[in-house]
Amino acid sequence: MSAQVQLKPLRILRQPTSSTLTKVRSIAARLPPELCDMIIDFLYDEKPVLSICTLVCRAWLRAARYHLFDSIYVHCEKNLDAFHDFLAYLQSTPSVRAYIKDLCLDGFTEVPEPPDNMESCYLAAIAELLPQIHTMSVINCQWGPQKNDVLRLKQIPLRSLYINSFVADNEIHKDKFRVLRQFSHIGHLHLANVWLGHFALDENETDLTEQGGDTKLLPSTRVKALSLSMANICLNFLECLRLQSFVRTLSSLRIIDLFHAEYLQEHQDLIYVGELLRGPISTSLLELHLELPRLSRHGMFPVNGSC
Repeated sequence: MSAQVQLKPLRILRQPTSSTLTKVRSIAARLPPELCDMIIDFLYDEKPVLSICTLVCRAWLRAARYHLFDSIYVHCEKNLDAFHDFLAYLQSTPSVRAYIKDLCLDGFTEVPEPPDNMESCYLAAIAELLPQIHTMSVINCQWGPQKNDVLRLKQIPLRSLYINSFVADNEIHKDKFRVLRQFSHIGHLHLANVWLGHFALDENETDLTEQGGDTKLLPSTRVKALSLSMANICLNFLECLRLQSFVRTLSSLRIIDLFHAEYLQEHQDLIYVGELLRGPISTSLLELHLELPRLSRHGMFPVNGSC
């Protein structure tokens, strides 16, 4: 007997159409959102890896940017190119502005005579573009003698502002601290090594006490807590600080790292501190911390108190 073999007809495979590919992509397996967040959070301090994560898929883009742009440090050593480039980047990339919460500008210098089409105040222009900013540090900053930019600033609240090595020469009293007036509220203001020009107050400057405080046309700033750390204390800084309107809103004051300079008369810096505490600051102050300079061989000693 011979067996009969029945052959089935061959099927011709066709190339997938665009509609078929669309269906395949729509049903592709996805990682759980919780697992994606765990992966991104684990890589929070790995900036190069986070940059790659933004290219994986759209779902990873938002989570990766949250850590990638959370804290920004901009260093400008000799010129303003770094601040100009950073400002241009923010203006051309609005999608990343809301992710920046902590910003440090190191080597900041305002241009006294800016060329055309260049912002005269980078600090104000940059801060105005960051709606979620809550912490800012400005180091090695020298403020120029311009005054017209204050009135056009959009005030924003800050949780913390740290200013170190601030130079404000060639300014009248009411404009010494105009850098603060672009912020409507500052939770904690830390001023370190502030230099306001000459040792003594200029006789040609107008005393704010005769004007009854800052000009009402200028926006005011509310400061909740103030920390002062002066490696080489400048007496006119303490005198000028006493005349500022924002000290009336202080509830906490911390003075640390005072240095009893050799060119001062005996305890002259402490006298200025005492005048500061007897001024308008006494009406709202609830907490006080002082680290007095070396007055004896036992060294510095802290003084804590409440008002």
